[in-house]
Amino acid sequence: MRYKEFLFCAGIVLLTILAGADKGKGSAVRAAARENTNGQDALLLVVKATQSVLLGETQSSATASAVLDLQGTTEMRVKLDEKEAEDATAVIVPEGWTARKEKSEIILTGRPIDNESNAYVRLNFSKAKCPKDAKVTVSRGNQKIFEDKIEVFRLPRVIVRTVLEDVLTLSPKVSPGEELTFQPLDLTQTPVDGNWMISGTPCRRIESLRYSVRLPETLKAGDSMSVQYTDPWGEKLIDVSAAPDTRVVDLPEEGKPRIVNCTPRAFIENSLCVCGWFPGNTYTGILLDGQPVNPFTSTSSQVVHLVVPAAMQPGRHLLTGNSAMGFTAADRAEFLVLGVVGEIDQDKLWKGQSTPMRLWVRGTEEPVELRITNHTPSIIQLEGGDKQLIMTSGGADNKIVRSVKGIHRGNFEVTYELAAEPCPCAE
Repeated sequence: MRYKEFLFCAGIVLLTILAGADKGKGSAVRAAARENTNGQDALLLVVKATQSVLLGETQSSATASAVLDLQGTTEMRVKLDEKEAEDATAVIVPEGWTARKEKSEIILTGRPIDNESNAYVRLNFSKAKCPKDAKVTVSRGNQKIFEDKIEVFRLPRVIVRTVLEDVLTLSPKVSPGEELTFQPLDLTQTPVDGNWMISGTPCRRIESLRYSVRLPETLKAGDSMSVQYTDPWGEKLIDVSAAPDTRVVDLPEEGKPRIVNCTPRAFIENSLCVCGWFPGNTYTGILLDGQPVNPFTSTSSQVVHLVVPAAMQPGRHLLTGNSAMGFTAADRAEFLVLGVVGEIDQDKLWKGQSTPMRLWVRGTEEPVELRITNHTPSIIQLEGGDKQLIMTSGGADNKIVRSVKGIHRGNFEVTYELAAEPCPCAE
């Protein structure tokens, strides 16, 4: 998982558009266009029918008016031009709904939707391109509850990810029949209303942002574990046939819970793995500097991952276990928390000039090797290349300096991470 405090991020993504972080904020219906892997365009619509978590966005009282009550029989009309309507096919509609065409309108009708759900609609076009806007009308019974011309935002073409980096952290050791829990790392790429599947088993959402899955008993030691994610519009965005950092092992016969080891160093807000034996929910008894841990990004019976809190100070910290959960005084592991401070002059970059990028590592005076990646080479040029390993200077002013030159005005993204801090639990 990359540490992203020093991050200048570009690009329109599905989450920010359809959760209202862009134009049209406050609208109860959002729309976006996306070219699928088969080269065809799709119109994606979401009707907000919940005031809880929507695609990673928590509704506040200020936006509560942008939520529709769909608890009655509902009709949704999408007006296009006649050629677009003729070419459109409704492939994703709420469960139990039907779709039909009347001249230039796609008409969707269905049973009530509970107030904890949202309505997702996908129209595929075999030849035509998505319109730049569409008139959408939503009625409940005989009452019109929404009518507006919605701007349709163009999203990047679908590219199926075949790696889990920055998306999901899983335990390096899992066993047949055990229950795993996990929390996705980037909701802009995997909105919460989508569907996860691990080793062919559908995952269930147990909290607003957490999932659980019980692995098949048929798995054997040495087997690989597959991971797929399909978004709410039915598009597979992640397809990993074998999670590279996870291996299936036989479930050990152990007694009381215990803490054995942990990642030796981690950045603030980065992931830290803890090795041991955590039957049932005993992992909830893990304490960080004497305080309960929250959140865990993934759990299994032998390894859990937690996030180093943003408020934690650089330096040495201690993991222990709650004796009420069965841990003893011998269950402890120490690790080093590192912080990073970044500095860059964006004004000079936007003028096409060169400027130094400085990163200071806090928490140690030892040299630290960082992996630096420039994700936007069309916007900025990074001295030393777009992907490089750099050793900090060490000492009290433990830092690196690289020259950065602006090529085109725009947002840019530079990330850094510890070059080699593997989870010791994999051993």
